[in-house]
Amino acid sequence: MTEYIDLINQWVITHQAHAWWVIFLIAFTESMVILGILVPGLPFMLMLGGLIATSVLDPWLVIFWCIVGAVVGDGLSFWIGKHYRYRILNMWPLSKHPDWVVHGENFFTRWGGISILIGRFFGPLRATIPVLAGILGMTQKKFTAWNLVSAMLWAPAYLAPGFMLGWLADQSEMGAWLALGLLVSSTIGYWLWQRNRKKSVKDETPA
Repeated sequence: MTEYIDLINQWVITHQAHAWWVIFLIAFTESMVILGILVPGLPFMLMLGGLIATSVLDPWLVIFWCIVGAVVGDGLSFWIGKHYRYRILNMWPLSKHPDWVVHGENFFTRWGGISILIGRFFGPLRATIPVLAGILGMTQKKFTAWNLVSAMLWAPAYLAPGFMLGWLADQSEMGAWLALGLLVSSTIGYWLWQRNRKKSVKDETPA
């Protein structure tokens, strides 16, 4: 994964004028059902934040295309849920993780539209809530409103850690080591949190 991030990072630095479609694809993949589960988008969002901090990319350009990519990804996931209904849940990798589906369905049933906003920030929920919203009959108008609001909050929030790490690294050698330490510790913390959350979801799922 590190090699791919470095490769994309170097490409964006070299081809800044064409970076918009890479930014769009990163946000789209992070939000799209199935793709969002298979491809970890957080490292790429950290990369984009770092490129903003070092003045390689314009912050408004990155935020705009992240929002567009996120809205399109969630919107397409919603359409798939509306069109294919429960058949999409029989496809890999969703078929291998019924606990994600059960947890997502329970979460959506309990919280309704706000689950789209909350789910945008949490692992498998981000890639399952929109498709479940389509399956469970949410209206297009209501979904679109929550989709836009959640994307506008999600983009700067997910870019901010990378920006801070990039800013620290750009200040001095000590700052670079501090940024590296924060990145490693946050990655480990995120992995442990996801692991514990998945375990708790599995324990709570009825047999």
